[in-house]
Amino acid sequence: MKEVQQQRHRLSLLILCTAMLLWPVAALAAGDVQDVDQLKTELQTQRQRQAELEDKINQLEARQKLKERALNEKIEQATAPQEKSQEAKEESKKKENPIPEILQWASRVGLYGDFRYRYEFIDDKSKDFDRNRNRIRARLGLNAKVNDEWNLGFRLATGEGDQEGDPVSTNQTLGGSWGKKPFWLDLAYLDYHPLWAKGLDLQAGKIEVPFYRPNKNQLIWDHDLTPEGGAINKAKDPGSWQFDYDYRDIQADAVVGQFNDSDFVGGGTGGRGHRFGVGYVLTKNVVPALNYYLASYEGRNNNTDYRRLQADVVVKF
Repeated sequence: MKEVQQQRHRLSLLILCTAMLLWPVAALAAGDVQDVDQLKTELQTQRQRQAELEDKINQLEARQKLKERALNEKIEQATAPQEKSQEAKEESKKKENPIPEILQWASRVGLYGDFRYRYEFIDDKSKDFDRNRNRIRARLGLNAKVNDEWNLGFRLATGEGDQEGDPVSTNQTLGGSWGKKPFWLDLAYLDYHPLWAKGLDLQAGKIEVPFYRPNKNQLIWDHDLTPEGGAINKAKDPGSWQFDYDYRDIQADAVVGQFNDSDFVGGGTGGRGHRFGVGYVLTKNVVPALNYYLASYEGRNNNTDYRRLQADVVVKF
């Protein structure tokens, strides 16, 4: 711009000089013709120079505009990636969290549960009659992710009992004038799995059985028992087929009868015998299964036989 201003200043001086040269022309009307021709020549030369200066000024202005345009383009190119990067981040964030903020808590909560219908036949030689009954079990649980290291778990389940519920059974016997069936708080715990100690999983509250059970045997601890306290726990993926067998010999008062398997000889201690089981994954999350107990009492009920057949259909979600 400074160069353009200098050229414009030169053009102004040229115009002023031209005017000064033309001023005497009127006085020379009667003068020498040769002087007039010389003045015309000089005037023509000045006009040519003036045109050249104007052309040069126009070229300088055009160059200046090109420089300014190039500078603006460089500035836009420098700032555009940042703007695009910010837009890309915003778009990526939307794709990662398509759920509105007000509902994002729901994405951290998972529901699960199962329902089982069971027909049961019991041939108990200590009693004067066989027993046939239909039973149901319904469980509904919730897992909530607090953050990357903490989870909460809750589960409700059916069960029998007037005050606290049966600690080793979530079955409800159908009948009883079609009365309503109660639900109990079956699980309520917190789960801590720190990132700084991979594989460590601590649970505290009312939890699933954490104790070692050979082949998941219920000789000491019933599957439905939910102890209270703290423990380190997990689990194996189920197969399409599952076959189970175990032999049990539980002497009187050998274990805590209130907590062991409630199906084997009706629960408690003082019994021996076999348990056979088979299950098949019919479709995803639908498993029919059979369990048969071939046992007898030991040291009670005159050592009579005890037979129990269970046919289950378990549906999970």
